[in-house]
Amino acid sequence: MKDYEVNVSLVMESNFDLTVEADSEDEAQDLVKDQVWDDQLTQEIRCHREIISEDYYAEQVMEDFDIYDEDDNWLTTMYEQSDKETALEEYNDNLIGDDVVGDYAERS
Repeated sequence: MKDYEVNVSLVMESNFDLTVEADSEDEAQDLVKDQVWDDQLTQEIRCHREIISEDYYAEQVMEDFDIYDEDDNWLTTMYEQSDKETALEEYNDNLIGDDVVGDYAERS
């Protein structure tokens, strides 16, 4: 299995009515606005919350792998690879001729 990072984007809406005592509409709105931002209405907001839009984006997690030869000598680092097998294969495939120098790979 491979590792994936998934970005989740949710747009939510919460719509409800409150009754407050105030001298004007502006004051009533300011009182409720202060309650929202002071987290005094968290339960009410959660009870009426609804997801109105959602989006998910997955991207495979890529890592760097060090390549070693059969004598445990470090050869190079392969950057942004999906797994150690792919890193080793790509390293050996990029060599001139039919040589296979890389013996194994480890995470950097």
